[in-house]
Amino acid sequence: MPTRLTLKITLKTPFEPLLNVFAQSSQGILSPTALKRSKAVNCESPVGSGPFIVEKWNRGKNVIFRRNPNYNSAPATAKHQGPAYVEGIEWRFLADPTIRYGSLLTGESDVVYHIPAVNWQDANSRFKIVRHLTGGTPLRLALFSERPPFDDVRVRQAFAYASDRRAAVQAAFLGSLPYEGNFALSQSSPEYVSELSKSYSYDLAKANKLLDEAGWTERDANGIRSKNGKALIIRITYTNAFSPPDGDQVLQIIQQQAKAAGFDVRLQPTNQADFWAGKNLGPNDYEVVPLYWVAPGAEIYRISYKPDLNGVRNPFNPSRYQDLPLWDIIQKAEQAGDKAQRTALYQQAERRIIENAPSLSYTVLDVTLALADNVKDIWLDSGSVGEPVFSDAYFTDKK
Repeated sequence: MPTRLTLKITLKTPFEPLLNVFAQSSQGILSPTALKRSKAVNCESPVGSGPFIVEKWNRGKNVIFRRNPNYNSAPATAKHQGPAYVEGIEWRFLADPTIRYGSLLTGESDVVYHIPAVNWQDANSRFKIVRHLTGGTPLRLALFSERPPFDDVRVRQAFAYASDRRAAVQAAFLGSLPYEGNFALSQSSPEYVSELSKSYSYDLAKANKLLDEAGWTERDANGIRSKNGKALIIRITYTNAFSPPDGDQVLQIIQQQAKAAGFDVRLQPTNQADFWAGKNLGPNDYEVVPLYWVAPGAEIYRISYKPDLNGVRNPFNPSRYQDLPLWDIIQKAEQAGDKAQRTALYQQAERRIIENAPSLSYTVLDVTLALADNVKDIWLDSGSVGEPVFSDAYFTDKK
């Protein structure tokens, strides 16, 4: 009989979401022996206990996985226990969504991620679609609140009312993704308040009234507002790493919509490498950046809205929204042993976030797969990330 070991953790303060945090894939247990290897070796030949083993990584082309014959730790929700049915997986990198969907049509691929919006109806009629809405936050636009113009809550609210995000989502995604108006929390999170999804519905009159109250009353020949000689310029820095296919169209539509209220919205598309290197992301380089955070639920607030404390800057708060009363509510929620009390506190924080509008949402972050007819039992884990599970997958004769 195997030896049973016990891990004891002592915290300085109670933190009720701890088990949820530990259950995330990012918190996996690492092998001390493997960690003695170089980072490059660990990246290309990771050590794990999953159903597949990395055999080869051809950079920019594919990753070849082979079945782990010793796999014996399938989750309780799996359709079978023991090693995977298929001998291996070839994970291909096809960056262009049209080419990716085309590979499914021609049979070059058996499963593809994220169908282009223009192909959404066709894919639903031809293939099985598997979808999971991630937890944490939806896709949202973080509004830089540390300096003008978004240091004024009225301007943040005005930008929300000036952008018909529902119409933008419908036009860009053609039904492949739904609109989400609750920018504080994902609808798959247990603390989600559905009524907040109706927040800041398009209302140009309200947007104009708020901007007038905030002192942005001057307009140039193009209708762009200014205050004390400074134009109301809003720069949006974005990359496809934080956007679904066709997501740039949403931003282009919002750019045109907000102009009617007097916003001069300027788009700053940035490739992934430059984005991760910090291009267009300096404290004076942008007013808006799209992003999301994935988590089982409202415990994500600790990352997104922890203020700068004791001289330590929170690098995961790109809106730079500093709200000490909000942080107090979040901490009380984290320490509440009673589930109902914890939920009520998180929802109190959720409503406060919506009221102060440090960000705006437009759609959900989903994981969507399209499966060929002869592929069965590929499913998405119900956790926050919605990772695909291939250990139950098998092929039928039908093609």
